[in-house]
Amino acid sequence: MSLGNITFNQASSPSADGMIVHDVSVAIGEVGSLSTRTDADTGVITIEDSGHSFEVDDRVDLYWSGGSRRGMNVTVVAGALVTIDAGSGDDLPSALSDVTLIVPTLLDVSVLGTLVEAILLSTTQRGQIVFVGSGATEHYQKELGLAKSWEWEDGNGDLNPITGDQIEGVYVSHDGIIAATMKVGILHNNA
Repeated sequence: MSLGNITFNQASSPSADGMIVHDVSVAIGEVGSLSTRTDADTGVITIEDSGHSFEVDDRVDLYWSGGSRRGMNVTVVAGALVTIDAGSGDDLPSALSDVTLIVPTLLDVSVLGTLVEAILLSTTQRGQIVFVGSGATEHYQKELGLAKSWEWEDGNGDLNPITGDQIEGVYVSHDGIIAATMKVGILHNNA
């Protein structure tokens, strides 16, 4: 990383017994508008493409300029109208805001957070990476900006964000108008 004429370098080689690596292309979501805003976490999206594939009980993420909400539930589908509810994140934007609705991709990950030595995340589009336990209970989430990455490793001064948590999957999604390459890397010890 460079700031001014100064370069900041970091080099490390953490080691552990095993690793989990995902490098996936995540398809685009559907563009639409928030036609009805019932409250901070409930509304109706009018999807521009009436041939969309959203179904009742889908887990969805919603993106808009300046905000996002993840882990929402589709409660009603009537043609181009998709009703969403619950989830976590920012309060829904004002009615008629342009939005992108996407079913996040679930990555196969099973690891006890206490055994993790390093976590590396990256995306080519603005996106969410959500670590979940059984029943899709959210344990940790990280939002990354366009073409950004993030890393944590034991000994860097920060606490392990998933210590003590049994991770059973990782959801990834993005707001781009082209597919995004999203990467999740976990270095861990065996029990």
